[in-house]
Amino acid sequence: MTTAALAAPVVLATPASAATWDHSMSTNDSDPGGRVQFRVDGDRFRLCDIEADGWKVNLRIWDEYDAVVDESSVGTNGNCVERVATEFGVRSLRDGRYYTFEIWLSKSGTSYAYADEATWKA
Repeated sequence: MTTAALAAPVVLATPASAATWDHSMSTNDSDPGGRVQFRVDGDRFRLCDIEADGWKVNLRIWDEYDAVVDESSVGTNGNCVERVATEFGVRSLRDGRYYTFEIWLSKSGTSYAYADEATWKA
């Protein structure tokens, strides 16, 4: 009689930062090429060009008084950039204040495409 060995279940580890984002938004194209994630605790965001397609992902963050807090971009080839508030010139995003995150794609000849925006509370 032959006995088949039971395979141990495979558990895929999720990076610690992958589960800690409070908010997430993607560009408005049918197969989104960009994504922004925001974590309130620590005022951290990650901007990712999630497709190596020649398009660059752009992000603008402004506060409820229309003051631009940060402008960032990444990409054309599937990269991410992760930043905290202190890296873009403010000590922190003010707790309780609303911030608008606007994401869009750009490419040679097209400077603003597939935009989306969301307002999140810090």
